[in-house]
Amino acid sequence: MDDVAEWQRYLDLNLSSTILLNTLFLQKFPKSSGVNVSVVNITSLCAVQPFRSMGYYCVGKAAREMFFKVLADEEPWLDVLNYSPGPVETDMTDIIVANVKDDAIRQSFNDMRKNKTIVTVEQTTAKFLEVIGAKKYKSGGRVDYFDEL
Repeated sequence: MDDVAEWQRYLDLNLSSTILLNTLFLQKFPKSSGVNVSVVNITSLCAVQPFRSMGYYCVGKAAREMFFKVLADEEPWLDVLNYSPGPVETDMTDIIVANVKDDAIRQSFNDMRKNKTIVTVEQTTAKFLEVIGAKKYKSGGRVDYFDEL
């Protein structure tokens, strides 16, 4: 956690690039264009709850989520959603299980796999489409896979 260059690389990839991409997108589709614009940030429980050995990820997700909350507040004409897909069975899960230094985090992911409680891509995609379709969230708000609609 003391490598400034690694922090800069991580934040450039996971925060700065997101901010710049959205800024350029909104320059192409400003309020004056009359286009209804929806912006979705894929966030994580890690944005609001600390996970040991996952400091970079938690900081990046927290910063991104706050950026989108501010964006929604500054641009009330936008539809902004912070969607947390839950613990999804992806390549990232493999990386966490193989590399996380905290035994409890590793065990938690292994237990979810063993007990088949880990979320599938299909499950979280269906929930996301339900959330977007229902539009019961406040712009800039956060919806987690496990939230009731």
